[in-house]
Amino acid sequence: MIADLINAYSKYKLRTLAEYVNLISQIISVDHKKILRNKKRAAEIMSDIIDIYITRYLFAELKFDISKIFIESPYIDEYKLTKEINAIYDYFMKHNMVFDLAKNEQEIILMAVYLQMALKLDELTCKINESSINYNNQVYEYIDDYHKINFIFLIDSGKKNVKKLIESIKKSASKEKEIYESLSDKNSFNKYIKINNEKDLYITQYNYYIEELEKYDSEQSQKIYFQKNIDDNFTIISAQLAVSTLLKELQAKRNLSTFLIPIKKKFLNKEKNIKEYKKLLESKITSKYIKLLIDNNEATADLIEQLNNYELDYYIYCNKETIIEKIDQNIKYIFSKEFMKNNQIIVTKQDNIILETMNDFIEDEELVYGNEKENK
Repeated sequence: MIADLINAYSKYKLRTLAEYVNLISQIISVDHKKILRNKKRAAEIMSDIIDIYITRYLFAELKFDISKIFIESPYIDEYKLTKEINAIYDYFMKHNMVFDLAKNEQEIILMAVYLQMALKLDELTCKINESSINYNNQVYEYIDDYHKINFIFLIDSGKKNVKKLIESIKKSASKEKEIYESLSDKNSFNKYIKINNEKDLYITQYNYYIEELEKYDSEQSQKIYFQKNIDDNFTIISAQLAVSTLLKELQAKRNLSTFLIPIKKKFLNKEKNIKEYKKLLESKITSKYIKLLIDNNEATADLIEQLNNYELDYYIYCNKETIIEKIDQNIKYIFSKEFMKNNQIIVTKQDNIILETMNDFIEDEELVYGNEKENK
């Protein structure tokens, strides 16, 4: 099941980052460690901090910065360790250990460095970088940079672990490429329609290409398509492909997009469709970023009740023919350009309304790597 891949990939990332941190800890250190003195305990602490960082900080803006409440090191700003320090604080507060923070400032900075360097190394494994990165040079550059912190020293026996670290990165890069290629199919793919210039919000459009069908009458093909009602299957496939794109975004370390899956009212009439769709939402990530999109003309009171009973998150699309007497604050809307024009609506900022400000088609790889490619 494609949704299981998200959970499996997240666990794989945690293991990979923990492995990087373990190797980095055998290359650079500080004197008189207390928190990380026991290797087994240190691994457990750093693994939990990595999990906190990925869950709360990796794809989120920092809302409340508490990085300088307990320690005031100049290295927090110099090395941009703010998010890492916040994640460490979260761990210590969770375990009622806040009084250990101020007493172990150098070690807290070291832990933040371990986490930040591991994240930087993980970024090297992105597919977009596969032909442009010299792993050896980059690893030594990071080590030299962090060694400039006056209390961080190089461990005498660390050289052999640098080699292990580089080999681990190369292995991860190969694995990332393998995962990416397994998620891509040139004959079955989504195109995405970006509808707002301020939000990473896309309507999915499933596409398929079978060369042999070019020989057949397209009108007859369409007739078969509608008679057999295979569009329900295509809806599920489109949702599955959106999950694949989410996984690619995780690989690329970019902010995750929200994908809207257009459905017809009849899609919800089949229990099989609902079960298959809900299976895709079993991951925390997919349940947050995969939504249904329903045309307002089909959004009857019964349909809304059905969606709510199944606990399915959705948006209502308002087209040029839509007439709304009252905005329901419990429903999320997308107002098309034509709808706003025809109804002469001026919308003040509301959390449950998204304005369609653009209609740009974009393919999967461009969505995931577009900006990075432009900057290469």
